[in-house]
Amino acid sequence: MKKLVFFILTIFISVGCEKDTFNQNFDFLYGDWMPTQLNVGMSSPNPSIVGDLIQFIKDDTYTIKIDNKLMESGKIVIEKQTSEELTFRLKAKKVDSSYNPSVKVSGRSLTVINTVSSSLCLSNLATDAGFFGICLLPTN
Repeated sequence: MKKLVFFILTIFISVGCEKDTFNQNFDFLYGDWMPTQLNVGMSSPNPSIVGDLIQFIKDDTYTIKIDNKLMESGKIVIEKQTSEELTFRLKAKKVDSSYNPSVKVSGRSLTVINTVSSSLCLSNLATDAGFFGICLLPTN
């Protein structure tokens, strides 16, 4: 009986352990990022409309802040991840009522396309007017 209780306890502990969303090739994404460039279709609006800060957190969540105020938070959902490729979606769970930008990052399928010189570019890889791309710089 003690072995059964120990086995069940081990299973609960294993299931409850924190598992990082991004594999070791993409764990550099965890942290605080500042939007520096935004491209939507044929236009390049000011990236600050998205927010001042996008945080990717190790508990599979993200936040978007403007002037240190939490505007949106939610879950990071991995769509595809290999050692060389990562595509994910930000699924909003909580959105401040005053946060209504003309362009949102959440809800889009985003692929990591560039990580040169400590910058990060995410894109939906569309080749038409539906293109979405955002470039970020680490804040630390």
